[in-house]
Amino acid sequence: MPPLPRPAAGRTPVAGEFAKDQRARLMLKCRFVLLWNYVLLLAWASWWGGLSFYAIAVVPIATEQIGSTSQGFITREVTQWHNVLFAVVLTLLLAEALRRRSVSLGCLFGILFGVGVGLFLDHSYLSKQMDPNQRTVPDGFYADHAVYLWLTAIEWFLGILLLGWLVPVQAHRNEVKTSFSAEKTT
Repeated sequence: MPPLPRPAAGRTPVAGEFAKDQRARLMLKCRFVLLWNYVLLLAWASWWGGLSFYAIAVVPIATEQIGSTSQGFITREVTQWHNVLFAVVLTLLLAEALRRRSVSLGCLFGILFGVGVGLFLDHSYLSKQMDPNQRTVPDGFYADHAVYLWLTAIEWFLGILLLGWLVPVQAHRNEVKTSFSAEKTT
């Protein structure tokens, strides 16, 4: 990030006003970037944290309490909410990749998007096999379900990689603050 322009010590008030306007625009842009970064991080935390908590705590407890088949009918409904969060994260990720003009972030978006499509299609396929009236699934369902679990594991892992792109953005925030502080003292 280039250093902020100092207010001009020019001979005319016009030069000083121009520098103040330029500084105000730069400060507004920095605040927007900070807000955008928080939105990105919050969306990521909701999506990835929700996925992690559900997989680590809810699924095992529900399976133990009500059985894997009944738990699967709950998961089928919860997945709808997760897919919405995933779509929000993907949209924000695409916007961020375009904003940064980052090919590597764009590639990560593409891979995550492909995983998301795979999850959506597999979820639809698995849901059609489930009989909600009888609360049963056919033989071989869990072999098909393994594909869904592997895709979810890939989604989870890619979420960790994504955090590697988002955290440096937050670290950059401190550089912006330091630049503002240095400018104010000189």
